[in-house]
Amino acid sequence: MLDCYASLSMSIDICFTNEKKGLVLMLQEFCSAEEKKREEEKQKTEAQIQLAFKSKLMDEKIAAGNKIEAEMKEKAKLEADKAEVARLAEEARRQKMVIVEIERQEQDKQRVADLNFMNSVEKGEVGVKKQLAVLREESDDSKAHMQAITSLHTIFSQISSHPEEIKFRKIRRDHSK
Repeated sequence: MLDCYASLSMSIDICFTNEKKGLVLMLQEFCSAEEKKREEEKQKTEAQIQLAFKSKLMDEKIAAGNKIEAEMKEKAKLEADKAEVARLAEEARRQKMVIVEIERQEQDKQRVADLNFMNSVEKGEVGVKKQLAVLREESDDSKAHMQAITSLHTIFSQISSHPEEIKFRKIRRDHSK
């Protein structure tokens, strides 16, 4: 038994003594080294996660900045387009006003010319006789002369039968007779 006791004593010495670095101490050192490695890996992973988060956050900030910049450019472009449309509309309005004014002036000129012509023609019996004399002198064709006299008679009879209506007092230049 003594041998057993010696073996057991030796085994206990190997396991628990500080001098020869017992098995328990070796296991403890191994466990603490493993824990240290795990802690370092955990810290490394957390650092990578933080770095990825910061990188993602930075990318989002850059994207938001780019989006805002693009929106501002689009807004500026819309403002410029709006200003251009307003300028073109104003220019078109001015051109239309010029055209309307020119047309009004032409109408005024035509009205004045018509009034001058009407005022240049003698009215009454003297005027009719004078115009008939001019008609006789200018027309060699008796048929055309007779048609003119018939047309004048129609006009005068319409005027005398309906003096209040203006449509019977006007002669159309494009009339068939």
